[in-house]
Amino acid sequence: MSIQPQCIFFLGATGYLGSQLLLLLNSKLPQLHVVALIRNPTSERQEQLQKVYPNISFVVGTLDDGAIIEEQAAKADIVINCASSDHVSSVMSILSGLETNSKDHPGKPPLYIHVSGLGILSDNSRGEPVENVKEWTDIGLDLKQCEPTNTHLDSDIPIVEAGSRTENPVRTIIYIPGQIYGIGGGVQQTTVWIRTFLNMMNMAGYAGTWGPGANAVNNIHVKDCAMGLFLVLQAALEGRADEGPEGLYFAASMERVTFHVWTEVMGDTKKLSLLESPPEDLEVALKA
Repeated sequence: MSIQPQCIFFLGATGYLGSQLLLLLNSKLPQLHVVALIRNPTSERQEQLQKVYPNISFVVGTLDDGAIIEEQAAKADIVINCASSDHVSSVMSILSGLETNSKDHPGKPPLYIHVSGLGILSDNSRGEPVENVKEWTDIGLDLKQCEPTNTHLDSDIPIVEAGSRTENPVRTIIYIPGQIYGIGGGVQQTTVWIRTFLNMMNMAGYAGTWGPGANAVNNIHVKDCAMGLFLVLQAALEGRADEGPEGLYFAASMERVTFHVWTEVMGDTKKLSLLESPPEDLEVALKA
């Protein structure tokens, strides 16, 4: 099936995964026009994005600008959301715009690809070892069977519901990567969770874990993650992707890495000692 030029409304274009995906789109599907939501459209930032993906234009706004997001979603053929997976109001604005889009274009439902994360499957181990860890599959996964307080579900469940209706339908896909790591090639080249951990360690002067640090999650390199996301998009454009309730895609290694290991490596990088219980003055150090 030939892929006709289409318009993508893109959230998270300057981010770690989003800009890595744009690099792939530029090499493989450069005919797709991207409209990127950016909050600070300086000439430098626009130039950075145009180097990553020349076929791009910009709309100024943040995730809190619901009216702008809804308007753009109502006009786009495709919406890709690589921004915050927990910003519920922006997701609802996207879904509202896509419903209008579908109503205005009978027989041509728009496509929404949303990036979530494996936090939906958390068992809240708090760093303690867990025996008989449940194995999950994305085949036949029902998000309502996950622990309802887990992260991302407040966004993900309404997306699946939108992808299940027959009136003003929307084609929905949720991409669910593990813990993303590695040096990217886009605008933002490092992941926020590692930056956050390193900043905490620098402030405290210690590297540490919650409990013994046995909590673990499957992981994926950012370049592999972007490739997986691209392949899902390509399959959707060619009519080969599962969508709606079946359109849930895990993307992760089969192995899990404990936070004890992650933290030990980060501590070595910063020449900090690893503590499994915080010193009495840790809270003071973090607030300093």
